[in-house]
Amino acid sequence: MEYFVKEENGKQEVFKAKEIEAQKLNVFGSELAVKIVRELAKKPVCAMDLARALKEHEQKIYYHLRRLEKAGVISLERIEARAGAFAKIYKVEYPYLAIKLFDAKPIEYFARPKEMEILHPFIENGKMNSIIIVSSPDPHGRFGAASSDGYAAIDLALFLGSFLRKAEINYRLDTQVDEEDLKNNLILIGGPKAKYGC
Repeated sequence: MEYFVKEENGKQEVFKAKEIEAQKLNVFGSELAVKIVRELAKKPVCAMDLARALKEHEQKIYYHLRRLEKAGVISLERIEARAGAFAKIYKVEYPYLAIKLFDAKPIEYFARPKEMEILHPFIENGKMNSIIIVSSPDPHGRFGAASSDGYAAIDLALFLGSFLRKAEINYRLDTQVDEEDLKNNLILIGGPKAKYGC
């Protein structure tokens, strides 16, 4: 999957995108085609619904839908029965399109979109939005257990840090957790005998 990365005022945003061939951009030669895509971005609908919403003849809508689908800009989501007939429901899922004009060396950037999706809401806009809770190495809790797995936090912190713009102190020992901390997103590291305030 392709992504469009937008950086502005030190903030990075990542959007799903679709790469299409340059010659297919001519599907946007009509203002109606652009209106159709924007209407489909609101919700998936059929040609009849689009014709009503845009106050256009249904045949014109069908013409543009076929071209947009062939270009890969929109896709068929489902076919549903309506008033004794079948309606094709179309959708658009990529807010950005990209064309490749020539081969070039990629620019390195730190964000990896798939991982960023998984890490949300623990990391948002390059900032840690969570607290890492590490089990204390001193004997504590109901079982009087001492943690020996704190080393795992090092690899995790290095991984998470690769997505951050700024380093902040975002960790606590489980013996330091208070009620206010429990209101945050928490990443817990510790064995089954570790004592957590949650």
